[in-house]
Amino acid sequence: MRRFFYLAVQHQALLRILLVLVVMTAAAIYAVTPDVVLADGDGFEP
Repeated sequence: MRRFFYLAVQHQALLRILLVLVVMTAAAIYAVTPDVVLADGDGFEP
């Protein structure tokens, strides 16, 4: 558990950048196809 905590602290900046990229990608997809996402919950089929 302590080792996992040290790894989490060590990679905190990387995880934060990764989280921002995921959120930006999701926001971009939602902005491009809002009607598709709102129509059916998954957004894969129009």
